[in-house]
Amino acid sequence: MHVCLFLCAFAGRGVPDISGALLSLVPVFGMVAVSLALPADRRPGGADIKICAAGAFALGRYGAAGMLFGMLSGALGGYLFNRIKQDPGGPFPLIPFLGAGFAAALFL
Repeated sequence: MHVCLFLCAFAGRGVPDISGALLSLVPVFGMVAVSLALPADRRPGGADIKICAAGAFALGRYGAAGMLFGMLSGALGGYLFNRIKQDPGGPFPLIPFLGAGFAAALFL
C-alpha cells in the first residue's frame, strides 16, 4: 500500500515536486516526537505513522492539511467509537480516519 501511495504521488505530473514532498514530512516527524512523549497505551501505532508519512509524501504541500484533517476526524471518531463501545481509554482504529483526511486534502 505504501508503494502504491508513493507511485501515485508522481502519476500524471511533469516534474515531481520533491522539495514539497519532503517538506510535508515535517509534520509527521512532529507527530512522532509528540507521540513519544505520550504513555505507551496512548501512542498511535506504527502503521498509523507509516500511513501518515506515505500520505503526506504523496500529497506534497497538501500533506500537512491531510494529516490535520485525519487527526481531527480521528480524535472525534475515536471519542465516539470509545463512547459507543463504553471503553473510555481503549484503542481505536486511526487509519480509516487518516485515509478520509488525506482524501479530503486531495480534493482541496
